[in-house]
Amino acid sequence: MRESDVFGRLRGDVFAMVAPRIEDEGEALKLAARIHRILAEAPLDVEGESLSLGATLGIALGGPGANGADLVSDAANAMREAKRHQGRVRVAVRGHAENA
Repeated sequence: MRESDVFGRLRGDVFAMVAPRIEDEGEALKLAARIHRILAEAPLDVEGESLSLGATLGIALGGPGANGADLVSDAANAMREAKRHQGRVRVAVRGHAENA
């Protein structure tokens, strides 16, 4: 994560990350790949058993005027799409960045 990013738990196994200044979908997908890589490289030791981690990521891109509720909704819809069409450890993107 970058210093400007904010990460937190929303509920249960649902987390959110706000990553300001993402320029486009490609940059968002690079960040998602980095998150997947970090999770894969950091197995958990639980009672002597090594468990690997994975995540399904839903990404919402928003430009000027985007509000938090819409971004959370878009990200949740993208996550459901990723699970439905691509399996458990995938990424889907909704919305768009509007940078001038």
